[in-house]
Amino acid sequence: MQRSEENLEPSMKMSASTKQNNNSVSSLRKPIKDFVTVGSGTALILLVPFTANSLSDEVTWSGGDFFFAGILLFMSGTTYRLLVRQERQTHHRAGIALALLSTVILIWTHFAVGLIGTEDNPANLMYLAVLAVLIVGGVKSHFNPRGLAITLFASVAVQSVITLIALANQLDSASQLLMVNGLFIILFGLAGALLRCGASR
Repeated sequence: MQRSEENLEPSMKMSASTKQNNNSVSSLRKPIKDFVTVGSGTALILLVPFTANSLSDEVTWSGGDFFFAGILLFMSGTTYRLLVRQERQTHHRAGIALALLSTVILIWTHFAVGLIGTEDNPANLMYLAVLAVLIVGGVKSHFNPRGLAITLFASVAVQSVITLIALANQLDSASQLLMVNGLFIILFGLAGALLRCGASR
């Protein structure tokens, strides 16, 4: 009996070692798979403006535009994959996706064309407060659904205040301000509602 136990012990150690190696390989494959998936998605999205840039004179993206858009899309895609890796709730996934998409659109609009007048208008710097709320709130809440929902609702409040300031000072046409800012208020509000719904389940 003692010999059989001695023979069994090395085999058990080998089995445990094999499982550990398999887990290590599996953990390495996930980031690589995410990298390839996000990179491929970014390339496919950038193919649209690249094609338009080649066929139309109305689309004039520079190399810097493609680089900035690529970094922005890749970072947001990577962030999404990291945040939903352990999440199974559809509401939570949809809320994070909508929040990231809205943030990407806000950043691109801010730097490319400007939300108030043109991109050179210093009034657009007010929108950095919205981005600060999203970043700081996300980090402080450790990106949990309830904390992210509160962060998104806070960004809606900040964007609403910016809209009121812009309207009071007539920084742009009222219809333009209400349409642009209203869109982001709805998007961030809906994302927060989805996350709130997911957190309450």
